[in-house]
Amino acid sequence: MLASLKLAGLLDPAEGIILGDFHTPQQNLSEAVFRLLRHHLPRTWRRPIISLETFGHIYPIAPLPMHRAVTLRRLGGSRVRIDIPWAEWAGR
Repeated sequence: MLASLKLAGLLDPAEGIILGDFHTPQQNLSEAVFRLLRHHLPRTWRRPIISLETFGHIYPIAPLPMHRAVTLRRLGGSRVRIDIPWAEWAGR
C-alpha cells in the first residue's frame, strides 16, 4: 500500500505523516511499518512522521480531520499533541 501511495504521488505533497497502530494479537508491527515507510520516502524528507496508538482501525478510535489544518505541538522528548480546532470549524 505504501508503494501505491508513492507511485500515485500522494506522499510528495504531504506536510507530515501520522501512522496509526499496527499490531496483531501476537506482535506489534508499528516499527516495521515505520521502516517500510522510510524506505518509500525520499532521503531528503524532513517533515514530521508521528505514530499514535489511538489512531487506526482499533479501539479506542480517535477521529482525525482530513484536508484540514491542525497544529502539531512537541511536548518534550518523543511526546506530541495534535491541536484540532473543532469549534472554529463549526463556525463558533
